[in-house]
Amino acid sequence: MTTSTAGKDAAVVLLRFSEWFELTGMPFLKSWLARIHLQSKARQITPIISAPPRAWLWGLGLALALGGCSALRLSYNNAPTLLYWWLDGYADFDKSQGTQTRAELSKLLDWHRKEELPRIADLLESAQSMASGNVTGPQVCELYEKTMVRMDALSERVLPSAAAIVPTLTNAQLDFMAKAFEKKTKKWREDYRRADKFTERTEDFYGALSSLQLQQLHVALHQTKEEENLYFSEVTRRQKLGLSSLAGLQKADPATALIALKAWNAQWQQSSDSVYQDFKIRSAVQTCKALAQLHNSASPKQRKKLIATLLGYQQEAMLLHREAL
Repeated sequence: MTTSTAGKDAAVVLLRFSEWFELTGMPFLKSWLARIHLQSKARQITPIISAPPRAWLWGLGLALALGGCSALRLSYNNAPTLLYWWLDGYADFDKSQGTQTRAELSKLLDWHRKEELPRIADLLESAQSMASGNVTGPQVCELYEKTMVRMDALSERVLPSAAAIVPTLTNAQLDFMAKAFEKKTKKWREDYRRADKFTERTEDFYGALSSLQLQQLHVALHQTKEEENLYFSEVTRRQKLGLSSLAGLQKADPATALIALKAWNAQWQQSSDSVYQDFKIRSAVQTCKALAQLHNSASPKQRKKLIATLLGYQQEAMLLHREAL
């Protein structure tokens, strides 16, 4: 694995630290990545993090992956800086907010390293066991749901820290955030149909795909214009909901803010739009089925590479965990 690839994977993993912020568009992460000469790789993050529901599960390995080479450990250890640049790209923190945010992110990393990495390593071990044989769509979805449990745990850990900072946001900062949403969502939509990005990420795990596998992958990722419009309508709705919620918390005490943020987080998990929610569920099931079909068509060589990759991630997760002991 090259240093640039490691940095790309680290960015994906660390962005998942703020799962409840999932549908807000691609942040200014590229600004930070450009500083370490990963600008070209940063473009590959957008279609994974901002993926349509049918493609969410293609990011399953990325949600779990925490390593593969020592360069990635360096990125993980610098997670507070990476995440700070992401958040600052939306909030435009003042000096006091920035200092507090950096401190909270450092505490978050300490907790994640000590408490969550062993659990993630267990998930990676389960994925290796599955990878050795054929799988079904429900099995893939079950593993994905277990991954999301870890994301939910992380969200719960983030919320008290956010509750201490959110009430200090000014009207000017909320206006800045609204403009960032608009700008990034426009770019996000332009990249929305880039199935080649998912192909590349899949090949990182399996190696080169056959023409038939590529065809199956592209068919699985295809969405109609109607589905695209439905998805981005939900993106816009959630952005507006987020801005409205933040505006209502200005100058609130942390306890009040925490209650409101927990309610907001719950709304993030279950859309109020029944049409979209049905689409999300249907798409997830279809994606699980497609991923199972792709895996079952994998050659012995491809499966061997997948297992080796997952094992490498598991070992890196435990190495990072032991650094905290």
